[in-house]
Amino acid sequence: MSEQTDQPQDTQPIAPEGTQKAVPAVVPVPTRDVTPATPRPKRVRLTHRQRVFIAEYVRTWNGAKAARLAGYTPRSAEVMSCKMLKAPKIIGEIDARLKRLHVTPEQVLSRLGEMASVNIADFVQADGTANWKTVEERGYLVKSFESTKHGHKLELHDALRALELIGKAHKLFGNDSAQANVAVQFIVSGVSADKI
Repeated sequence: MSEQTDQPQDTQPIAPEGTQKAVPAVVPVPTRDVTPATPRPKRVRLTHRQRVFIAEYVRTWNGAKAARLAGYTPRSAEVMSCKMLKAPKIIGEIDARLKRLHVTPEQVLSRLGEMASVNIADFVQADGTANWKTVEERGYLVKSFESTKHGHKLELHDALRALELIGKAHKLFGNDSAQANVAVQFIVSGVSADKI
């Protein structure tokens, strides 16, 4: 195979002084497409507890539980999970792990939205048996499934917890005053105007 070059070749051989061998005037240089190497992402140094926390958080989406599984005491688990979920290197690693799993934040919120709005009736037929077609299609919404002597036991993911995670993602509970305003709006909306 001959390699092609962008440089013209001189077909007239030139013999250097004192040698009998002919050498081409222009030495062909093989060309190849050289793309710049993509920079390797910086490796973030994490402690063992942080790595376990990240793995468990991505698996359960529960910060306190992930902190407990990472070795923090039950008493400090909530505080440590809040601290870790605010740390840029932890957030970056969680995002990187989601990218490796090919899950975008939009997909996570979409799935949480489904968990928040799913109806158990979709999974049960009129006669009380499981609707296997729905279980096959939307089984990711099922937290646990068990066969018992009385039939099947089906448990869905916690809808209230899914709503809480959606609210946190949209920063609905960012400060105490926002939570207080929401609480006041609910209390006031249940009272008629003449009783205020």
